[in-house]
Amino acid sequence: MASEMTSALDPYGAMLSLKPAPAGGSGPLAGVRLCVKDNIAVCGEPFTAGHPLYADRRGGVTASAVRRLLTAGAGFVGMTRTDAGGFGMTTPEVTNPVWPGRMVGGSSGGAAAAVAAGFADLALGTDTGGSVRVPAACTGLLGFKPSFGRVPMDGVEPLASRLDHVGLMGRDFDQLRSAAAVLLDDAAVAASAPMGRLRIAVATGLPSYVDPRCLAPLQQLAGALVAAGHVVEPWTPPAAGPLVRAFGILVLAEAHPLYDRLPRPALAQLGEAAREALRFDPKVADVEAARATADAARATYGGLLARVDLLLTPTLLVPVPARGATHLELEVRRLSVLSVLLAGTCFANIIGAPALVWPASGMPGASIQAIAAHGADARLFAATAHLRTLHQYRAGEPDNIPTHV
Repeated sequence: MASEMTSALDPYGAMLSLKPAPAGGSGPLAGVRLCVKDNIAVCGEPFTAGHPLYADRRGGVTASAVRRLLTAGAGFVGMTRTDAGGFGMTTPEVTNPVWPGRMVGGSSGGAAAAVAAGFADLALGTDTGGSVRVPAACTGLLGFKPSFGRVPMDGVEPLASRLDHVGLMGRDFDQLRSAAAVLLDDAAVAASAPMGRLRIAVATGLPSYVDPRCLAPLQQLAGALVAAGHVVEPWTPPAAGPLVRAFGILVLAEAHPLYDRLPRPALAQLGEAAREALRFDPKVADVEAARATADAARATYGGLLARVDLLLTPTLLVPVPARGATHLELEVRRLSVLSVLLAGTCFANIIGAPALVWPASGMPGASIQAIAAHGADARLFAATAHLRTLHQYRAGEPDNIPTHV
């Protein structure tokens, strides 16, 4: 009966459970409605991680990340759907409330849809290769991935422990910033800091298939930064293709030991995205080569971020793909949707740097991503707050954004 009621109230398929926010509460997040991705434990709530195998599993001890937000006054309103095990980036069961007919992104797609549809103000999700930032861009939201290791990971279903992060999505920048300060237990994140002359690196030399409409907001912002007296430095990142391939191998190298211990009948009950991914078992030589590629990327990005305040890139390299699409015809190549979506985001997980994305225009998926050095989460928010005053943006066409709650 509960699931039938949730379905009736939620036409987008975002929620696994949906309830009114509790009254009262005090703290910096008082009155903020919080939803949680269902690979993060909340006591007594669905904890399926997107697998039919765990359809009846419920959270035991609430994850520390959730407790921090609830203690700060947030009101829990339900659990959200995820791609199986965090493997996918499309959350195919969920409908996009902002741009119908286009995918919602993933694996935190249910969380993004819940906030975009107005069921919640803030979502807690996970991000292993872009799984908070991609769905945020696909639904016209803000998304934040902290520095690696800054947020406790207890109560979170693992995928790849060296790449897994807990992150946030929301509609309001100040609210997201307050929540990030609570999540990181760092008051400096929420503090207003005057910004002097910034040194900003802007990504150039991106894959040739990048859609000009996804680049335009970044180019406009770069022009505004120069006009305001900041230093803007064009910078070509490491090639996306090899890094995406290395990322996939590293994820599978960590995921296989977690899943291979399951009995064969249980493996058949995993979600489709997980079953598809786990068909590939990388060889030792492939893993070693992938680690070398990742180490080289860390050194390259680390050298840049040690001398600039921020790196700016587009979050998505193409407009939000159609719902159900598995491949894209780009120029003369046919590329998987997964690889194209990862190309704009997975490097931040490989280097462990904090990343913040925000919508940049009404074009589906136009979104700017800011990255700072590892541990510089407070600087990331302070500098981004300043950048946003220089850049005009809209979180989607007004007529397409639901207003019901």
